Amino acid sequence: MTTLKTFIETGALGPLTLGTTLQRTTDLLGHTDRRSRKTNPLQLKYGACELVFIQKSNTPHRLREITISFHQDTEALPEAIKFNDFPITPTPSDKDFIEYIKKINCITVSTTELEEGAKSLRFASGVNAIIANHELKSIRFAEKEVKHAKPVTDLTEREPSDREITEMLKEAQKAIAAGATRAGLLISWAALEAALRRRSHFLGKDSRLGQQVVVLIHELLASGEFSPSEHKTIEHLRQIRSEIAHGLSIKNAPLDYFEAISHLVYRLLSQTPSNRLET
Repeated sequence: MTTLKTFIETGALGPLTLGTTLQRTTDLLGHTDRRSRKTNPLQLKYGACELVFIQKSNTPHRLREITISFHQDTEALPEAIKFNDFPITPTPSDKDFIEYIKKINCITVSTTELEEGAKSLRFASGVNAIIANHELKSIRFAEKEVKHAKPVTDLTEREPSDREITEMLKEAQKAIAAGATRAGLLISWAALEAALRRRSHFLGKDSRLGQQVVVLIHELLASGEFSPSEHKTIEHLRQIRSEIAHGLSIKNAPLDYFEAISHLVYRLLSQTPSNRLET
């Protein structure tokens, strides 16, 4: 089931996520309406949806950008990625969209004024919505190129050991038990992110310290490293973490998520040997 709510919250468009291979995409969506002449990046159009794929070295083309466009002549989306909770035609008004995101309780983390009265609404997931002339124009999710002056590629230098990661979880549990919910959720996120980097590195993916975590998550999801329900849990905690870090109010902090995150962290650690000596 594909929903705009899930896309806004996680960046997943039905079965498609950043990192999905070109072959997997065409298997799911079938023949494209339009294919760019340029092959890297490669652009495919499926109705109102445009997908951008990039190939690195000798690896397969992978999905790096998703854009849904809204305009008077908007074409339908393929069934596999068709929203069942929000119409794309006729063109939604800005009021329609604002009411919708309020209804699904999905707040924006920033609003940027653009040229000619247009504005960009950014959500915690990294999804951006463009509004202009009182209409919703597009919704986009894209991998960002993160530049590092001195990227850390040797994970033995700064990455925590198994013991340090499990100590993070114990510290988070103590903080939550003491009523320091925000602190506990931030620390549990730190343990999860470290475990995700460990797994990514083990699989031979780009797992430098500072790698954009959204890309890291979607790469692992596309590789089948966790289930859709685990992905939902990860994304929920990531958004809560972002809200806390930006000083926003959080409602009904998901304390039950701590147990789910702990199980996931321990599973990832058990499946992935450490390249650090325990001290």
